[in-house]
Amino acid sequence: MFQRREFFGGSPVAGLVAAAGFLVVCSNCGGHTELDSASGSRTPTPVPSMNTVETNSAPNTKPPARPAPPLPRKVDLTELRFSKVVAGPGRYFCGIQLLTGEPPSLDSIGAPASLGKLVCIDGDQLLEEREGPYLDVAFNRDIDGWNYRCAVRDTGALECDGVDLVLPKGKFKSVGVSFFNACGLDENGSMHCWASDLAGGTKALVEQFQILSVSMGNVCAIARNTFHIYCLANGQTTGPFNDSYMDVSVWPNGGCGVSFPPSSVRCWGNPPLQPAPGSEEKVTLAGSFRRLSVNLNGTGCALTSDGAVRCWDVGGLEFIPVKAPTGPFVTISVGINQTCALDQKGHVHCWEPAP
Repeated sequence: MFQRREFFGGSPVAGLVAAAGFLVVCSNCGGHTELDSASGSRTPTPVPSMNTVETNSAPNTKPPARPAPPLPRKVDLTELRFSKVVAGPGRYFCGIQLLTGEPPSLDSIGAPASLGKLVCIDGDQLLEEREGPYLDVAFNRDIDGWNYRCAVRDTGALECDGVDLVLPKGKFKSVGVSFFNACGLDENGSMHCWASDLAGGTKALVEQFQILSVSMGNVCAIARNTFHIYCLANGQTTGPFNDSYMDVSVWPNGGCGVSFPPSSVRCWGNPPLQPAPGSEEKVTLAGSFRRLSVNLNGTGCALTSDGAVRCWDVGGLEFIPVKAPTGPFVTISVGINQTCALDQKGHVHCWEPAP
């Protein structure tokens, strides 16, 4: 049973502190004796500790590291770089902030592959940061601030907050979260779900997957070897779809994917189509695309092969005008009220409203 609990109530997480110096270890720390010339007796001297060295210099008076400023605090988004961002309601988003000045790296399928710390930001206010490092993050947050969030650490361990659930063990590469639904792909590509009606259905999905998308009561994933899409909705599995796909994103009653060849956007489900999720009946938006994202309403955006933004209305019937930054962009996330995208240097760009 799900239990609601406050999410942003913890103390601030201090930043990593790096200190440079030398550690001197004595080669013979067994102690020694000193001869008293008057009495001839021998007086043992104490054994020096392993982390100290006898010296005539003054004691170390280096001041302690300065703690990180308290949260929330204002941040300049132009100075931050990310490997992934997930758009939430309003101006809220969470992401993996890069620890170095290097641009984000992508794996062979175009998914984020850089490690960083987990941060959640509302506008220009940093609400939370965790050092990690982390590889992936996903969350669902409503307008009242209720939040369920999962992240994948560099060790592959899952770390979730907001709802008390038993998490699967293993080393994970990616995770997806929606209202009371959460699934992840382990290092072997096996899918594991640990919430709601999705949990039992994964036993029927024996394929190895490389990309997944989770929504309320619906999850779809792309198989590693065939690039076909398999879906699990309301406890029932569907697929594989006959087309090959390089990306997928779903809403509760449908989804969209970037098919190849050609790399067009194909959408299915309800609305606006009547067949159930997973039907072979689809709407195709022509063009050359590589990444895409849809929100809970079924509206979405895709990135063209040159990193430009194209968006569509509910269910992908047609493209619609959108006032988006120029780009080029490498990843995109569509929320209810805003859309966020990362440029090639890892800088985040968010704009309102969502399509």
